[in-house]
Amino acid sequence: MAVIGNVAASRYHELVASSLRQVEVHSAAQWALGDAALEIEPVRGWGGHLRVGDDGQRVEDSLKIFGEDVGLSAATVRTYRWVAAKWPAGRRVAGCPGKSTRSSPPPTTRSR
Repeated sequence: MAVIGNVAASRYHELVASSLRQVEVHSAAQWALGDAALEIEPVRGWGGHLRVGDDGQRVEDSLKIFGEDVGLSAATVRTYRWVAAKWPAGRRVAGCPGKSTRSSPPPTTRSR
């Protein structure tokens, strides 16, 4: 019987299939979190300024609060938001984790 690591090949393939489903769930969660952060604080155009509300709250403050409320760091929320902004829902590939798409160019780029 073939063995991969410490498990039989059949068990290995069961683990791969289960893990692939988990990756899809994780990817969907990343997109949903990025979309939520984008709704809370839309990305401004190049050269725009970070709005400070009447209460003195900056974009970074809003993202930090959101991250704390959902158990993520502000940096993670910023990354998910950035990816969601660069790849709108209609241009995403099902099962493709958000962070892996960051290495490829976005579907549209701005010129400076």
